[in-house]
Amino acid sequence: TIYEYLERYGEAIRDFNAAHQIDPNLKADSKAGNIINYVVQTSNLILSRKNTKQKKLLEMVKNIPEQIEGELRFPQVSETAPNKLMYKIAAVGDLNQGENQGAILTAKVIMHLERKQEVPVSFLAVDKNMTFFVVSFYNTTRSLLEQDKIKAGDLIYVKNPQLIFTSIEFKGRLYSFQSVKVIELADVLLNGHQPLLENYAQNSVEIVNFS
Repeated sequence: TIYEYLERYGEAIRDFNAAHQIDPNLKADSKAGNIINYVVQTSNLILSRKNTKQKKLLEMVKNIPEQIEGELRFPQVSETAPNKLMYKIAAVGDLNQGENQGAILTAKVIMHLERKQEVPVSFLAVDKNMTFFVVSFYNTTRSLLEQDKIKAGDLIYVKNPQLIFTSIEFKGRLYSFQSVKVIELADVLLNGHQPLLENYAQNSVEIVNFS
């Protein structure tokens, strides 16, 4: 359903279970089960990573930027003029639910998160405050993985990140985690300089300055 695509998993599970009640031959219950497995496994993975020894966590996040000197250059894919916002480096804890205009989220990719659904393509990531979260890329394909465009250890810079909170109850227990949705690949730089988006006009660049 559209809810699964939008990562509104509680509503997706509800709809699949309702469809199963109407017509068991659709096997919608197995689709609900796949979503439950993904959320439970991701929530447990994040919990286990939080329990990593402090020294190892500090080593993991030490090269995630807390400030930027100079500028970042993002692809400009819209014909409209770039906005004039002054940007600030942010961690997940600095973000509000929904889109965060004027923020650049910096984080490190930890691993790809496998699931049945091909899009969005999701990864486990960690920010400078040792907060683990999911980052999901829309408007893309599995070529993002197959061509090693993003891999473990990469630093990602996400412009105007959109934060959502995922939570489901299963067998009397609550499973939850935070996710950052990336709708446009043009809003992402890898390792501070490499655009995730390919095939854009080289003279079409939005220069981001920091306050």
